[in-house]
Amino acid sequence: MEGEHFAGQGIRTAVTGGYGETLGGRLGPTYLKAGMQKILSLAIEMSGFKAGEDGGPETDFSAAFELLSLPRLNKPWYLAQAVWDQVPGVREEINADVEWGLRRLLARGVRTYPRLIEAFLNEYSGAFMETEMLLSLRGSLDVSLPFAGRELLRLAGSFPMHIKVHNNLNRLMLVRNAPDLAKPSTAATLIPASVPIPLQEASRLLRRTRDQTQWRLHSATKGLVPIPRPSWWQLEFLRDGVAFHDLVDDLKADIWDRETIRTRITDNADNRARLEWRSSTALLSQQMLIVATLDRMFR
Repeated sequence: MEGEHFAGQGIRTAVTGGYGETLGGRLGPTYLKAGMQKILSLAIEMSGFKAGEDGGPETDFSAAFELLSLPRLNKPWYLAQAVWDQVPGVREEINADVEWGLRRLLARGVRTYPRLIEAFLNEYSGAFMETEMLLSLRGSLDVSLPFAGRELLRLAGSFPMHIKVHNNLNRLMLVRNAPDLAKPSTAATLIPASVPIPLQEASRLLRRTRDQTQWRLHSATKGLVPIPRPSWWQLEFLRDGVAFHDLVDDLKADIWDRETIRTRITDNADNRARLEWRSSTALLSQQMLIVATLDRMFR
């Protein structure tokens, strides 16, 4: 259906650059952390400090499994309680799948826990997100995966994480080969993309702090303080809930807690959503798209 819609708009080819994240160094250990742990992990990676990278297969496996496995798993708020109660052991099954995937990568010759994590996340996101979404369009459009070449992926995966982390290698290539493209800032930073990554990360922290503060004030004052305009969480045109309620009306599977979903939509529309550091509407849109996608998969 989406492919037919795009084709009707005159679009002939769909492209995803998701596999380029291997060259960009995004899907390493730092990707799985948050808050101060993320900042410290990024600092260690960018310093080139390699402690823990060459500990042998079992040490590498244990370090990767600790980051990728689920210590706990709560019921998704949009799922019916009766359905959740009928599927015990979900966390254990997920962790068993993670262990199997890591063991398979080790057997294939992937070494060091950052590379294990990168390979696992690339396969997961490639199989279940970028590739599947793109291939779903091929009945109506040409599709392209420009970064999915075997030799390119092998080369990108061979670089140590500290060389490419947070697009450092991409930045260097741009500055050298297409400097004009590196002059503007990215959506996440306040300074040009040509500036060294540590300085970009510092400006990103400032922007994030500013946006967090303004989102919290917006929520606390029930909308009196305006939302941060440049934020990529700017999806307030969905706040009235019309599009969300249309998605609920279209659900066919019996696994959803429709009453809770509609209450969450109404609370968000009336600005009664819980205090967040970012747009509650943007968060809700992500979750509603998960629900809608899964519902279509079950049909």
